[in-house]
Amino acid sequence: MKPEKLFMENFGPFKGKVSLDFSKLENIFLITGETGSGKTTIFDAICFVLYGEVPGSRGEHIARLRSDHAAPDEDCMAALEFSLGETRYYAERYPKYERPRKKGDGFILKGESVDVYEFINGVKTKLSLSKNEADDKLLSLIGLEAEEFFKIVLLPQGAFAEFLKQNTTARREVLGKLFPVEKAAAVKDLAREKTKEAKSRLVEALHSYQELQKRISVESYETGRSNTEKLLDQAKEKIIKLQKEKEKITSFVGYKKRWEDARAQLDDAEEEVRQNNEEKTAIDGKEGLLKLSRRLRPLEALLREEQRAENAGQEAIAEYAEAAGARSAALAEKKDADRKGKEIPALEGRKNRLQAFKVRLVQEKENEERSSHDKSELEAIEKKRLIQEKQAETIKEKISSLKKEIDELEKTSQGASKIENDIEAGRLVRDHLDDLIRLAGEKDKLQQKAAKCNEIMGNLNKQRPDMERRISIFDEEIARLEAEKSESEKAEMAGCLGAILKPGEACPVCGSMEHPRPAIIPESHFSADDKIKEFQKSRRDAENGLSRIVSDTASQKRELQGYEENISQLDREITRSRDISAIPAFDPKEEPQAPFNYPAPLPSLSVLKGIMEKHANVLNKLSARLKICKEAAGARPEKYRESENLMNSLAEAEKESILLTERKAKLAASLNEAMEKLHLLLDSLPPELSQGKILTSAAEALENLENYLQETDGLIAATREAGERANLALASAEARAQEAQKKQENCEAEKAKSSAALANGLSQSGIKGKEALEAALLPIETEEELAGEIENWKKDRDSFKARVEEIKKQLAGIEKELNVLQFVFSLDDAVLRLTGLEAEQLEAEAERGKAFAGLSGLEKDFKALGDAKSRYEELESNHSRLSGLDNDLNGKNPKNMTFDSWLLSRYLREVADYATKRLEKMSESRYSLLLDNETSGRGKQGLDLAVFDAHTGKTRPCATLSGGESFMASISLALGLADSIQNRSGGVRLDAVFIDEGFGSLDEGTLDKALSILDELQSQRMVGLISHVGEMKSRIPCRVEVIKSASGSSIE
Repeated sequence: MKPEKLFMENFGPFKGKVSLDFSKLENIFLITGETGSGKTTIFDAICFVLYGEVPGSRGEHIARLRSDHAAPDEDCMAALEFSLGETRYYAERYPKYERPRKKGDGFILKGESVDVYEFINGVKTKLSLSKNEADDKLLSLIGLEAEEFFKIVLLPQGAFAEFLKQNTTARREVLGKLFPVEKAAAVKDLAREKTKEAKSRLVEALHSYQELQKRISVESYETGRSNTEKLLDQAKEKIIKLQKEKEKITSFVGYKKRWEDARAQLDDAEEEVRQNNEEKTAIDGKEGLLKLSRRLRPLEALLREEQRAENAGQEAIAEYAEAAGARSAALAEKKDADRKGKEIPALEGRKNRLQAFKVRLVQEKENEERSSHDKSELEAIEKKRLIQEKQAETIKEKISSLKKEIDELEKTSQGASKIENDIEAGRLVRDHLDDLIRLAGEKDKLQQKAAKCNEIMGNLNKQRPDMERRISIFDEEIARLEAEKSESEKAEMAGCLGAILKPGEACPVCGSMEHPRPAIIPESHFSADDKIKEFQKSRRDAENGLSRIVSDTASQKRELQGYEENISQLDREITRSRDISAIPAFDPKEEPQAPFNYPAPLPSLSVLKGIMEKHANVLNKLSARLKICKEAAGARPEKYRESENLMNSLAEAEKESILLTERKAKLAASLNEAMEKLHLLLDSLPPELSQGKILTSAAEALENLENYLQETDGLIAATREAGERANLALASAEARAQEAQKKQENCEAEKAKSSAALANGLSQSGIKGKEALEAALLPIETEEELAGEIENWKKDRDSFKARVEEIKKQLAGIEKELNVLQFVFSLDDAVLRLTGLEAEQLEAEAERGKAFAGLSGLEKDFKALGDAKSRYEELESNHSRLSGLDNDLNGKNPKNMTFDSWLLSRYLREVADYATKRLEKMSESRYSLLLDNETSGRGKQGLDLAVFDAHTGKTRPCATLSGGESFMASISLALGLADSIQNRSGGVRLDAVFIDEGFGSLDEGTLDKALSILDELQSQRMVGLISHVGEMKSRIPCRVEVIKSASGSSIE
């Protein structure tokens, strides 16, 4: 991840919108500014955009990210444009804060929000729809958790040395998050769990195997199997013999039972034939009745026709009687209608008389409506007049108030010129103090540098005797080792000669024939040459160190002389500045004691800044007073115009009030005149229109008149309609009577015709009278039932005879089969014998089953014994293998290290190797980082760091390093972490690193080496630095200046 552009709005100390384009900076740049200006806030903004949190203790106050300079309704946000390879992304995040409600008072909590975009063909395309989705997307793009990012990309102020000095437990936790060891820990836990499971299964298998051994053995299995097989054979032979006898007797019993069943069925069938013959007489009688009914069926139609004609005649008589009654009622109704019709002329005359009043009432109603409108207008005028009076009072009060404001503004606007003169004088004082503070600050810095040079020279002077002493010690040690080497070589030669001496042969050195104590070759565990070379190398390193001390001492002397010359030059400039004549005070009430005149001693820088702060406060107050004066002068014309407008409005209101009073009097007179005319008209109306009530309005009288006229019209129309209905009813009744009389005559003719035809038919058929005909005729349903009953009887007769013949044939076949079996005993004896055979067969089957069960049990137990043995051996082998793996992974191994600790130690060793390459360059090969395997407890070895000091040849804890040494080691370790993670994870791109402070603890030489390392690093990634160290400004040309002011910080 490489930052390209950063955008902030009301974020931290920054007011409004601020941006920083990283793409226009060099690959290594410096961020400078005063304390509290917001340098670290730039890095905090990057972290907040990517993770929604900031490093260190500032992360506990996320709500404070919103600028105190922002207005309540202004937004606070941070956005970052960054690249991953060739792809660019944009992310923006708004913190949670309380904003004012858009409607009403109070505040509403606005939650944190974040969006992620990708630039596709130069266009921003949104990648997220929710905060969680955006956070997940950013995490997948960056590839690092927030804590990882803070340790290897962003090295926060005062926190990037923590990892170096952490204890084993804390370092293990950090490494576990930075490197992929979750699977290793899971494998370790899985091995332990599998071992426990394997042991549990092994114990269970052993118990099962031992239980089976108690029940069965190979010898008992063979004996039991042989005995059981003999019993099975005997039972099988007995069962076969019984089965043959059972099958023969079962066949006899079956045939015998079938014969008896067939004999019983034959008796039943012959009984059915007999009963069928007995029903023949009744069937013949029913068949005769059926034939007679079917022969007389044609006469039934003539009989029914005669009956229908007679019924129709009765109906016609009843209709004629009903029509006669209706005609009488219609005549009475017509007489009543004719009587009421004679009253219609009187009703019409009264209606015409009332029509004359309607026209006058309509006109008077219109006058009433106009009067109602005038009343409403009168009320509105009165309300408006009252409002105008109140407005006039309000305007008078405003005019009085404006006069007081104008007087106050005139007082306030006076004295502006004097305040401007005081501000100009104050600015001169401020500029003079600025020069003094600048010169005093530069002098303090130079004095600090000179003191630092003296300190470094003192340290170098202390190191020089030690280095010379070390060279002398190395010379003595080398001489001692060379002497030991010479003695060792002589002893080795004597040992070689002693090894070739033989009894009775002369010694080649002394010639003696006896060798009581021959020399032996001494044991050598190491080479003297290697030790001599090692000390010679150390002596050369010491000589180089002494040369560097001499060179550094000379360099520091030269620098000290330069600093002292610059301090003298500054003293001269300060003296010239203080020779300026004293500037008069511009505010006697708050006059600061400015040290302008020589020879008073120059105060400290902090006192000068305090004086400067007092002058700044006075200037701010005067500026505020001047602003108030100018605002008051500008506001006066507006107030005069407002007062004039109010006077005009008052005059208009009074004029309109007079007009309203005149209009009100005219409307009141018109209303009184209209009321008098109305009362005269209402008194002249006929009494029937009042309906017993006192009329008060023309509308009410007109409504009564219209209702009365409408009722009269309805009465006239109803009377005429009733006469017409009576005429129509009379005509209809007479027509119905004539039609009923004609129908009666037709029915009598049809009845006579039908009676003659029926009499002729009865005579021909020999039936005497209609009653006999009715009795002989059967209903159609009865005829069908009789026909079905006769047909069923005939079918049953044929079926019974066929069944008798069939049963007789079956009996003959069964008797033939029984003769073949030639049994002499009865059916009961056979059944009894069959029952005995079944009991014997069951007994034999039980014996065979018992024997088979015993054999199956033996086989099952024997197989279970073998399976249990095989399972136990298999589980024992598996448990042994898993137990060994569990011990190895969980620390029970020669190194006493768990699997994940061992893996983390490998990662940490790699990190230490990367870090050592940079640390050796910065420390001139003096320091290197090693893994300390002896200080940790069981299971955690390999996770402690130590520093090897080449000057002493010893290893010591990281906590013993000085401030500058700790900074070098910490930054080397942080960069080593980044190198290791990027090399191991292809998906994580670490294209930038940011370092906040820490350079102030380095001397100039070490600072040069640290910057050279960072110069090398900038070829691979962007390097951003924050520092107050003055030397950094001259060494890093690309700088970002953060400007602090009372209204908020800005970036240049």
